[in-house]
Amino acid sequence: MKLNSDTLKELGISNGVKVTGLKGGPFKNAGVKDGFIIIEINDRPVRSSEDVENIYNRIMKDDSNEDKVMILKGIYSNGKKGYYAVNLAE
Repeated sequence: MKLNSDTLKELGISNGVKVTGLKGGPFKNAGVKDGFIIIEINDRPVRSSEDVENIYNRIMKDDSNEDKVMILKGIYSNGKKGYYAVNLAE
C-alpha cells in the first residue's frame, strides 16, 4: 500500500510501501510482518507496489545471477528498522 505524505513525514522517510495482507509466500517465510514499510529492495528505492514487482521481475529474469534474493530495508510504524533477506529460489 502506497503511503501518504503525512505518514512519510512522521517516519522521516521520503518513500516506501506498506506490506498488508500477507498470507504466505517468500516475504512471510523471511519474517516480514504486516505493517512493515519497504523503503528499498536491493538498494533501489521503492515508491509503489509496481516498483516491488519490477524489481522482482528483474531478479527472476537475470540468468547471470544464481542468487535469487531480495534484500529488504525498511521500517515499522513504531520506528523500528528492519532488514530481511527474501529467498526467491525456494
